[in-house]
Amino acid sequence: MRKELVEKDGQLYLILGDKAIPVEIVDGTPQVSGVWSEQRPNAQGGTDCIVHVPCLDIVGEVKRPH
Repeated sequence: MRKELVEKDGQLYLILGDKAIPVEIVDGTPQVSGVWSEQRPNAQGGTDCIVHVPCLDIVGEVKRPH
């Protein structure tokens, strides 16, 4: 899986596979902003925790027919 930090138009992104996650550097460590979570009861009587992370899909080169 591809993992790297890239900067585009002044914004830093963490690339994980085919996703680009906007990050900022805090004390030398990449931090994701805009993350939030929610808890939902599940059918087994427990609780599911869902973490929402903003990301962008990375589209490779578009190949057009000749």
